[in-house]
Amino acid sequence: MKKLIILILMLTLSSVSFAQNSDLIVTTDGDSIACRIEQVTDSVISVRMLTDNEWVRKMYKSDQIEEYKMDLYYRNQLVFKEGSTSLIKSVKEIDALINSYRNTFTLESNIAFNSVNYCRLIPLEDNNRLSVGGGINYFAFGFWFLTAESTFLFGKNRHFFEAGVKVLYPFDHLLPVSTIVGYRFQGYNGLILKANMHLIFPMVAIGYSF
Repeated sequence: MKKLIILILMLTLSSVSFAQNSDLIVTTDGDSIACRIEQVTDSVISVRMLTDNEWVRKMYKSDQIEEYKMDLYYRNQLVFKEGSTSLIKSVKEIDALINSYRNTFTLESNIAFNSVNYCRLIPLEDNNRLSVGGGINYFAFGFWFLTAESTFLFGKNRHFFEAGVKVLYPFDHLLPVSTIVGYRFQGYNGLILKANMHLIFPMVAIGYSF
């Protein structure tokens, strides 16, 4: 159990580390720039950005900025112009990309329980989602069973709190219903990392969405 808890902590920390965030501004010239927004006032926006392979600070007048967005993961996910963090994609394109994912496959385990799952994502308001699906499961004591689950995802960008229920069949040896509560990382490239609790049993998962 201690090893499993350590594994969950490592997965959570690695997902946070993997998802080092950057801010994004879109200029009126149509240039999308990954940066660190240091200050925002009514008249100017101060940022730190990569230009010609060097990090520099730059000031933009408010009328030069079409829009800006905080905490966007970009590293190894979005397309850059050479030698800078100017992006090819805009804020709307990034949002459209993450919201376009509908199908997810995950491998979930806590050593004793192991499962392969498919779920369908249904977009809701305010970037929240409903996930509905099921899976094939194997319990280490020697029996197989099926599950159906439904969870709600609350969050923004790539980080979500996930909560719902899972129904087990047949349930001769198990409780028929299990609750699901945990954290879910949804990468822009489709990567899924999860750490959650099924009743009192911790689980970790890795998967892909498309």
